[in-house]
Amino acid sequence: MPAPRPLRRLALTLASLTVALTPALVLPALVTPASAVLPEDVPVASTPQINNGQVNAVAQTGNIMVAGGTFTNVTSTDGTTLTRTGVVAFNASTGRVVTAFNPQIDGTVEDVLEGPVAGTVYVAGSFNTIDGARQRRVALLDVSTGAPVSGFSAPAANGKALSLTTVAGRLVVGGNFSNVGGAAHGGIVALDPLTGAVDEWMDVQASGHHNDSGQGAQGGVGVKDVVATPDGSTIIAIGNFTDVDGYDRDQVVLLDNNGSDVAVDPSWRTTGYEPLCYWWAFDSYVRGLDISPDGSYFVITTTGGGVADTLCDAAARFEVDASGQDIDPTWVDHSGGDTMWGVEITDDAVYVGGHLRWMNNSGASDAAGQGAVPRPGLAALDTENGLPLAWNPGRNPRGVAVFDFLDTSDGLWIASDTEYLGNFQWRRGRVALLPAGSTTPVDSSTTAIGESVLVGGSVAEDAGNVLYRVNAGGSEVASTDGGPAWTADGTYRSGSVSTAGYSPSAALDSTVPSSTPASVFDSEAWSYSDSPRATWTFPVTAGTDVEVRLYFANRYSGTSTVGSRVFDVQVEGTTVLNDFDIVAAAGDQTGTMRAVDLVSDGSITVDLSHVTENPLINAIEIVDTDGEAPVAADSALTSVEFDGTTTGAATSVDTQGIDWTAVRGAFTAGGSLWYGSTDGYLHSAPIRANGLGASTTIDPYVETEWKDVANGSGSTYTGKLPTFYGQLSSITGLTYAHHRVYYTKSGSSQLFWRWFTPDSGIVGVQEFSTSVSGVSFANAAGLLAAGDTLYVVSGSNGSLSSLDLSDATPSGPLTTVDTTQDWRGRALLVDPWSVTAVPNVDPTAAIAASCTDLTCELDGSGSSDSDGSVDSYDWSFGDASTGTSASVEHTYAGPGTYTVSLTVTDDDGASDTVTRTVTVSAANVAPTADVVAACTDLVCQLDGSGSTDSDGSVASYAWSFGDGVTATGATTDHTYPAAGTYTVTLTVTDDDGASDTTTTDVTVSTSSSSDPVTYVASDSRSRNSANPWLSIPSDVQAGDLLVLVGSYGVDGTDPADPAGWTRVAEDGQGSLESVLWTRVATASDAGSTVTTALGDTLKSSLVLGAYRGVDTADPVLQVGSTTDSRTAEHVSAPVTAAEGGWVVNVWTDKSSTTTAWTVPNALTTRTEAYGNNSGRVSSVLADAGPLSAGTWRARTATTNDTSAKGVSWTVSLRPAS
Repeated sequence: MPAPRPLRRLALTLASLTVALTPALVLPALVTPASAVLPEDVPVASTPQINNGQVNAVAQTGNIMVAGGTFTNVTSTDGTTLTRTGVVAFNASTGRVVTAFNPQIDGTVEDVLEGPVAGTVYVAGSFNTIDGARQRRVALLDVSTGAPVSGFSAPAANGKALSLTTVAGRLVVGGNFSNVGGAAHGGIVALDPLTGAVDEWMDVQASGHHNDSGQGAQGGVGVKDVVATPDGSTIIAIGNFTDVDGYDRDQVVLLDNNGSDVAVDPSWRTTGYEPLCYWWAFDSYVRGLDISPDGSYFVITTTGGGVADTLCDAAARFEVDASGQDIDPTWVDHSGGDTMWGVEITDDAVYVGGHLRWMNNSGASDAAGQGAVPRPGLAALDTENGLPLAWNPGRNPRGVAVFDFLDTSDGLWIASDTEYLGNFQWRRGRVALLPAGSTTPVDSSTTAIGESVLVGGSVAEDAGNVLYRVNAGGSEVASTDGGPAWTADGTYRSGSVSTAGYSPSAALDSTVPSSTPASVFDSEAWSYSDSPRATWTFPVTAGTDVEVRLYFANRYSGTSTVGSRVFDVQVEGTTVLNDFDIVAAAGDQTGTMRAVDLVSDGSITVDLSHVTENPLINAIEIVDTDGEAPVAADSALTSVEFDGTTTGAATSVDTQGIDWTAVRGAFTAGGSLWYGSTDGYLHSAPIRANGLGASTTIDPYVETEWKDVANGSGSTYTGKLPTFYGQLSSITGLTYAHHRVYYTKSGSSQLFWRWFTPDSGIVGVQEFSTSVSGVSFANAAGLLAAGDTLYVVSGSNGSLSSLDLSDATPSGPLTTVDTTQDWRGRALLVDPWSVTAVPNVDPTAAIAASCTDLTCELDGSGSSDSDGSVDSYDWSFGDASTGTSASVEHTYAGPGTYTVSLTVTDDDGASDTVTRTVTVSAANVAPTADVVAACTDLVCQLDGSGSTDSDGSVASYAWSFGDGVTATGATTDHTYPAAGTYTVTLTVTDDDGASDTTTTDVTVSTSSSSDPVTYVASDSRSRNSANPWLSIPSDVQAGDLLVLVGSYGVDGTDPADPAGWTRVAEDGQGSLESVLWTRVATASDAGSTVTTALGDTLKSSLVLGAYRGVDTADPVLQVGSTTDSRTAEHVSAPVTAAEGGWVVNVWTDKSSTTTAWTVPNALTTRTEAYGNNSGRVSSVLADAGPLSAGTWRARTATTNDTSAKGVSWTVSLRPAS
């Protein structure tokens, strides 16, 4: 079982509500975290669909989950769709929404946390009221009823509450506030968990904008997230601040809890978050924070943009016990320009979520760089080095982010703003559960030496007929044919020459000999001038018959087209390549070779000269055509008796099917043998009791299931091979220890290392180097790490020496261990069969299940055997039926919950069994469509709400009115263009996708009114003014009725009545007030203006409509108004309509995001007004008529986004008699 989780939740008995908590009391977590296993890739089906907005946080109390965020609409697993204002409770097992839990919260819920008593939950955010009663920023709710818990009342804060945690018996709140309960509390405050009263134990003040540039984004100052160690001794906070109690602490601070108070840890500071990154878009860019189960380290996730050499758009691990004023992270994993937000640490993985496309991508911005691996929206990172583990369920589309994770014994809960997991595979609206699996990350510990080690391949070199091999633009590259290496250039070169390098690897055409390593095309020598020309001179004995091989590749993207680079090549003064165009000859990014035969006159010269752009060459090889080609070295594998200090006999052993001459270093890790190869790839083979299994090419970068899948940003998720792969051919030693690979390169005196995780085979994108005083690794011919020792083979004499590696950094002195054996080889590694007799490892059974109706698809192919293979699968479906295939489909006789078991047996006879419950239901029954129609004159009111679905709910309604017009919604109105009989069609679709269609005929006729009301004209304006005005249309005539609605964005606004206008009504709430006026037009009104004077400059919106044929003595039959808040659906009031009359509807709102109104089909939009910037006021005026006498029912207009406040007007106009 894992170590206890950090204290993020409280659990008390009901009786403790009356007992005061002591400051030292530490309350245990109620929710049990998952065991040390990775979750499955397929989410459970039993979670509700949250249909809009986003989920910011999830919490669990008992068997009830609570999700908080910005949503307003939720569909339970029973098919019922419900309105919920930013918080919902549901059963963790069934996904059914707790119907009694429906608190009306008037602001965003930013965080949720298990409460101090079973069945309670804290919520934090920007709200001021719950169910109409005052509850400021933090509240404690009963999950059974949704009601605030009596006795808990947090004091008012002057800003948002963003995060919650518990420390030493207190509830700690972080947020963008500076004052709580009338006292200074800068961004963080402690509350009594039962009463909400401020606890003065914490008196810490965070202040200062991170973006202090004086321009760009400016956000709220304070604490974004906060966690604590399990014992409560250390608190970590991140957020938008630069100063904490006088200490320079930019975006992250550690606080010490000494029991009586809390203070800044003066010895823990990092400058890693001081860079501004994309300051024009982000004030603060820290987003997520979690602490390890044992409290030893924490991980921070960020947004901020792909800025090189920063911690923006990255996950970074820091050690709690580190000390210093410039602490570096232990590891950093970059996405390459995509936000990371949610983070959850378990014993064996760090889960991160965002809108990331790749991980291991520090070398690029908004693109896949070298080493990038696809991780759409989700990733599990190795806790020791931050590299992605093999787990990769994906979340496409990616949306904004995964905002929160919650690790429980049931699995990993994911809270986001998107609807799918996988590649549009599993629809799980904004909250999902990946069930606890049975797979643990591959063991990454270092292998100790047993009784012997293995030496693979010979480094003996046969020059053969090779006279020269020069890598013209780069470092030395090892040969692949047993011949001499391709030396770094410099000795033979003169003239105007520069060099350039490129990422691996170019394609090769048929002219390139098989003995040429592809990596020579990853660098080039290019000439910038013909004064003097780029020249290579090679001494060759006069009279020797030679072939001069010249290697070329166009790797620069700026010359990738035919004709963009043209040059001449001379050999011995004769032009052998005239107007040579590499792209025309071989294509872009393709290596090619041109050979010239001649007889040496004592030296051979090669010259380059310009035609178009700069000439280049990648490599030069000169061979004696009368000699024999190099002979490849022996591919033998030798076992040498060696216990770390004493050397014994050497014995030739089976090569295990590996060509050891092509190997470039090898090691054992995670139950496999890993080796680099001259083919430019890393390979691995599982270690079994009787030898190695089949080798696999390691490519988690390009050849993945996400290759060529569009990522929604103009490219695909395809990654790129790391630069390490291009270095493999020149590697002279390679080994593994301390979660990293160490290696030496031909011609370099340094020791290099990169992070490496055997779980996924991913190599870190960043290369690090280290030096040991007095030690050069330039002549190394083998490396072996075992225990805390690094063994180094001398390339000069084959002796074996050692360095200390106890702290992962080698240190001297270099001590000779053995000179009796020649240890030189292509690989040096621990003999895995000599450590101990390798016992058979039991297989691991795994089940993935997906059920539709009564049929389940069951997949056991995820079962594995680390040291062999799975030989058989035995299924029991829980209904007395069985199966034997890796993947099976089974149909149950009836609905219910069944226990499925799978037993897998490996090739050595060992077995493992796993069980899983599946729930099936009867096949979906299609809904029944039903239409009720009522028509007056040309207008029909159509009602499909009587449609039913016996086993679920009707999800959508689609209308066709028989005149080419369509609509949606349970009810709708339609005005026909002419009298006649029309066929109305209604198609209803249920929550499982089944549908039904019905039709009905309706007959309509023209209005019986002899003198109906008619629309004339309209105008609108949205302004920020003390005297907002608009124009009366020029089409207005004397006797027309003018209807004016003014809406104003400040509480209590009372505009002056315009002269000659009648104030009919006013309505509003909070920060939105609206007034309705009317006026019977005079002959002088057309073209004039009307002003509603305010006294102060305010944001406002005015709309005006003019109507003819209205009773001027008593024009308004009835007026109705409504108000609403935090909704995109704005419902008007019903009114009584007169025969031949007209109805005017005006909707208005206050919002920073409204850019469009959509009015019901029964009305015609006449005019709209939209303001600018935050807090703007918008309005739309629409009308319908002429009408028959009766009730004009409520109508719903929608805005493109949630409105803060809204007011609607319905005005029934009386026709002239």
